[in-house]
Amino acid sequence: MTNISDTGDQILAWVRLRISGEDAKAYLQGQITQDVGLAAQGAWTYILQPDSTVLSVGWLSSDGSDLLLDVSDESFEEVLGRLKRFILRSRVQVSAESCTSPVLKNYREAFEMNYPVHLPVGDFTPHSFGQDWITRGVCFTKGCYTGQELVGRLDARQAPVPFRIVRLKADSLDSIEELVHQGSQKDKQSVLWGFNNGDEYKAVAILHRTCLTPEFLGSHPLVELLDIKP
Repeated sequence: MTNISDTGDQILAWVRLRISGEDAKAYLQGQITQDVGLAAQGAWTYILQPDSTVLSVGWLSSDGSDLLLDVSDESFEEVLGRLKRFILRSRVQVSAESCTSPVLKNYREAFEMNYPVHLPVGDFTPHSFGQDWITRGVCFTKGCYTGQELVGRLDARQAPVPFRIVRLKADSLDSIEELVHQGSQKDKQSVLWGFNNGDEYKAVAILHRTCLTPEFLGSHPLVELLDIKP
C-alpha cells in the first residue's frame, strides 16, 4: 500500500487554474460537469475526458472577475492541457497559480468527504464515487459538456458501475489490505490512500461491486465499510 500518512494531517497540494476572458463562462460551462453559475458560492465539479472518465475533481469558485478551478497538484498539468486543448477561437485564457486557501487542507478532511486523492486517471466515471458525489458535482440541467453522454446515460438508467471508490476503517492496516486483496476482481482493486487515526486505520480504496455485498463484507468483520450508497 502506498500514500499512507502517519496522522492524516499531511497537507494536500493544490493548484489554482484561472479562467479569464470575454468567453470564460461560456467556455468553461462546456468543459466541466457543474454549472458555472454556482461559482460565486463555490461548488465541486468533475473534469472529464471525452469518454466520460474522470480526469480530476476540482473546486469551482470565482473572485468576482475570473473563474477559478482548484485541482490537485498531481492532476493540474493534465487538466490545464485538457482545458487549453479546446479553446480554439474562444476569447479565453487559462493559467495556473498557487492555491493558498484550499477547500480541503489535509488527508483527514479529504477522508470525511471521500475526496479522491491519488485517483488513477481514465479508469472511473463520476458514478464510481456514489450518489453523494453525483449530487455535489454534476448538474443535469446545464446543457452539453465534454464527457456528458455516458454520465447522463448511467444516471437515467440507474445502472451500477463495476468499481466503486469507498471508505474503509479497521483496527489494523493488515485487515484492510486483506479485504482489498480478496474477491474475483482482486487484481484490479487497490487502496488509494489512508492514514493512521490513532487506534484505527482509515483508507480509501477501489472495490468491485461484488465486494460490497453483505455476504462478502460479513466475511471480513474486522473492516467497516462506511456509508456506502448506490
